[in-house]
Amino acid sequence: MKATKRLVPLLAAIGLAVGGAVSAPPAYAAAPLIRSNLDGRCADVFMFHNENGASTVTWECTGNTNQQWRWDGDQIRSNMNGKCLEIYGSNPNDQGSVDLWDCNGGINQRWVWNGSQIINQLNRKCLDILGGRSDNGQLLVSWGCNGARSQSWDF
Repeated sequence: MKATKRLVPLLAAIGLAVGGAVSAPPAYAAAPLIRSNLDGRCADVFMFHNENGASTVTWECTGNTNQQWRWDGDQIRSNMNGKCLEIYGSNPNDQGSVDLWDCNGGINQRWVWNGSQIINQLNRKCLDILGGRSDNGQLLVSWGCNGARSQSWDF
């Protein structure tokens, strides 16, 4: 017991001397989540993928960086990597896949907040949960705005 009491301060001193610090893991910075009013799940960059074209889905809200978003003018950026939420390939039709891409100012990356709807400026369609399903891993798509709860978000 006496040896342990002497060892802990010694190890802390060695850690500080080498430039380390004894601290807790970093906490996630408070950042907005895009939360579905259908089921309370959050918009999520699937599996923390960083590449262009990374899928966005709904997932139980954890507050991890792959679920943190910020408005930047008329763009929605991921706090994980700074990439923009967009309609892949500028698809003007229903069920256009919503993914992440390097921000380039394209109209497919521009969004408008209208009440609880997030509307893309390319096709004036709403951010929606494919099929209105309330399970983890449901793809985010653009769909004609129809007032469905799968198109209703808190940001």
